[in-house]
Amino acid sequence: MPEDTPNNTPLKRSTEERGHAKNVETIRKMHGYGQSWGASFNSTNPILKINFIAQRITDAETVRDGLIEVRAPYRVAASAAEDAFDELSPLVTRFERGFKASGAADSAVEDLKTYTRKVKGASKPKNSAATLEVPEKSHSTSQMSRTNRIENLDSAIAIAEEYGFNPNEADLKPTAMQTYSDGLKAKTEAVTQTFIPVDNKLDERDEIFYLAEDSLYEIWKAFKDYTISAYGTDSPQYEQIRGLEFEPAPRRKNKG
Repeated sequence: MPEDTPNNTPLKRSTEERGHAKNVETIRKMHGYGQSWGASFNSTNPILKINFIAQRITDAETVRDGLIEVRAPYRVAASAAEDAFDELSPLVTRFERGFKASGAADSAVEDLKTYTRKVKGASKPKNSAATLEVPEKSHSTSQMSRTNRIENLDSAIAIAEEYGFNPNEADLKPTAMQTYSDGLKAKTEAVTQTFIPVDNKLDERDEIFYLAEDSLYEIWKAFKDYTISAYGTDSPQYEQIRGLEFEPAPRRKNKG
């Protein structure tokens, strides 16, 4: 039978939360098999001690539950921001056309359009609160897009005020537009603040699952290697665990 060790087995990358849950289940099964093999499962590696594996499983479940808890307010904030920004382009189009219809000079209209084009031209952040991993992965890009759009909106409002734009439509008045912009700022800040505990918990998750020297990933690799060493590749013990897969997918190794 060809050797099937972690070093020559292709590693799959997890793209959804179920990959992390599957990894916990893999280690739980290994723990159960190790226990069932009794005294013969006796590695000198401390991360393969039955009690340590059990504790690491508990650690993983704790951080996973904590991540679920802190994600809830973040997703609410992200969803509220998306809803607010969905209204931005149509409103800015009306604002731009109203300014043009007011009789403003062509040069003034072009000044305004310098910024309204950037507001409307920004791609919508791919950041759905219904997904699991995607919001965190796209957080920085989404927030940068929101901030840039707000800055360009404020510049457009300032130009309209400078030229004395004062339409009869209440929601298009520069003061109303500024109030709307301030609301976007508040929602964007709420996303930033609610993401901080998610960010911290993701770091903790990645350490326990993937990055630490005693992570679940290191346990998985060592467990397979020790099983081959202690029992051989033709053993029933190895046959029990050889198909247990682990998907190493740390969110990142370095912040930035």
